[in-house]
Amino acid sequence: MNCLTKYIYLKDYDGTENMFEKATMSAFLQFWLGEDLTGYLLPTDLATKADSYNTLISLILGRFWEKPIGKAYLPPWEDEIPEETLDKIGSSWLRKFLSVLNCTHDRYILLLDSYAGAKSKMMDDVKSTTASKRKHNDTPQNPNTEGVYEGDNYITDFTRFDTENATEFATKMQRLKEIEDLYSDVMEDWVDEFQRTFLEVN
Repeated sequence: MNCLTKYIYLKDYDGTENMFEKATMSAFLQFWLGEDLTGYLLPTDLATKADSYNTLISLILGRFWEKPIGKAYLPPWEDEIPEETLDKIGSSWLRKFLSVLNCTHDRYILLLDSYAGAKSKMMDDVKSTTASKRKHNDTPQNPNTEGVYEGDNYITDFTRFDTENATEFATKMQRLKEIEDLYSDVMEDWVDEFQRTFLEVN
C-alpha cells in the first residue's frame, strides 16, 4: 500500500489564537509546556534577559515558519493527521529545540550583553583633556640662604588651563552602526543554531 507523506510545520500547531504571531519566549514555552514552567530544564535568565529571548523566538518563527519539524505517513484515504501523531512529532521537535536553547544560551547571551554594553559606551562622547599650568614668580618672597626661589611658596600668580576635545557626531553614528551590526550578526548566528531542529525538504 502506498502511503502519503505529509509534512508538519510549526503553523500546524498555531490554533485559533495565533499564538506564534505575538509570541514571547515565555508564551512560546508555555504554549508547549503549560503555564507552569517550573520543573523544566530551561535557562535561568529567561525573565532577566527577556528582550534577547523574545527577539530570538521572533526571528526563529519568522525564518522557520514554513520549515517542517517532522513528517507523517498516511494512508491514501486519510487527509487529516491524527492528533496523537501531531503530539508525538511536536514533542520530538520540542526536545531538540530545548536542547539547542540550553546548550547555546550562555554563550550568546554573554556576547549580546557585551555588545549592548559597548553600544552604551559608544554613545558617550569620547573626550580627552589636556591640562597645562603657568606659574609666575616676579618678586621672591621669604628669601632663604640658598638663594633658590623655585618652590610653590614663592609663587605670586598661578593659572591652570584645561582643554577638552569631543568626538564628532558623525563618528559616533558610525561607531553606533558598527556595534548594532555586530549585535545583529550575533543574534542571526544564534538563530542559525536552531536550523538543525527543522527538516530540509528537497
